[in-house]
Amino acid sequence: MNLKLLNYSLTSILRKKNKNLILFFGLLFSLTLLISSLFTSFSIKSMVLSDISSLPEITVQKVLGGRTEQIEIDRIYEIQKIRGISSVKERVWGYYFFPHRRLSNGGVNFSIVGVDLYLDEYNQTLTNLTQKYHDILNSDKLLLGKEAMETIKLGYFEDFFDFYTPDGKKTRVPIGEVVEELVGFEASSTLIVSQDLGREILGLNDGYATDIVVKVPNDAEIDNIKDQIIRLYPDTRVITKDDIHSAYNAMFDFKGGFFLALFVISSFALFLLIFEKSSGLGELEKREIATLRAIGWRINDIIKVKFIEHFILVFSATISSIIASYIIVFIFDAPLIKEIFFSSNEASPPFTMIPNIELLSILGIIAITLILYLALVLIPIWKSAIIDPSESLK
Repeated sequence: MNLKLLNYSLTSILRKKNKNLILFFGLLFSLTLLISSLFTSFSIKSMVLSDISSLPEITVQKVLGGRTEQIEIDRIYEIQKIRGISSVKERVWGYYFFPHRRLSNGGVNFSIVGVDLYLDEYNQTLTNLTQKYHDILNSDKLLLGKEAMETIKLGYFEDFFDFYTPDGKKTRVPIGEVVEELVGFEASSTLIVSQDLGREILGLNDGYATDIVVKVPNDAEIDNIKDQIIRLYPDTRVITKDDIHSAYNAMFDFKGGFFLALFVISSFALFLLIFEKSSGLGELEKREIATLRAIGWRINDIIKVKFIEHFILVFSATISSIIASYIIVFIFDAPLIKEIFFSSNEASPPFTMIPNIELLSILGIIAITLILYLALVLIPIWKSAIIDPSESLK
């Protein structure tokens, strides 16, 4: 690169600093809004899909009158006779609403998970935690993530947590350990106890579970096994991992409509800026180009100078937008933007965004922005540069 051309481009940016600053901050605002929304969407969706990917292939629930009921554990023995199944296990889990006026929604829903201390769990994370903290769980103490601990501290709980069972009995459970292994939604909403204690807190009867989970190593067998379970127990709802995945994708498609509104607003604002800049050159810029031609500059050199000038402007705005978006989403936890994709009225505990960026999408935004902007800007510059200098200077 010719250093003289680069130096002239930088000098030109400084000479028109007021106009360039307005354009820079306009681009910065529009792109930051767009990229922050993308970062938020990528992060939440990856957290949700990560949780789904850890689930077994089939979940069996008992349904009575359209409501989910406790399911008999004895049904495991009949289900595991079906060919193609690698394991069948009961799950003890449920939601526990923790009401408190200091929480934004008047309370949050925790997920109570009761683990079997002597068998592997359906989820590898739970299995590892059960093995590592076996003695703590065996002592009927509570395991939870760092963010869940911060939430219950709002209720002035430090060393224990008071649960109220469905029959109104208060059960005080000591806090055994705040574990680092739980991340994302698990860190903010999951409370892990022994299976017996989980039954007590949730009001499950002995010999019953919340649902039954089935592992199937061959994906081609899932639908066939699902049909066999339904024929075996017509009062059950049999849900596959793909069903859950589709449901969450539908939720993101719905909330993506709100994101689309942000995208349109951001894109429209960006288009207006580009249109204003590229619809025509000001008189001063036309005179500058004509003067450069008159003193012997070639058309190629003028286009190179202007290309460098505008490339520096739009590229610096794009990079600044990415940095600002990262800070907004992953350091300040995406204020306001997060509510579009994960509404606070769902009584979910506060959670921290986990950095997850789809690099190709971000590179695509950078490429489209650079190409579109530079193409629209350089065309009128080229048209002005090919005009006879004497005509432009009249």
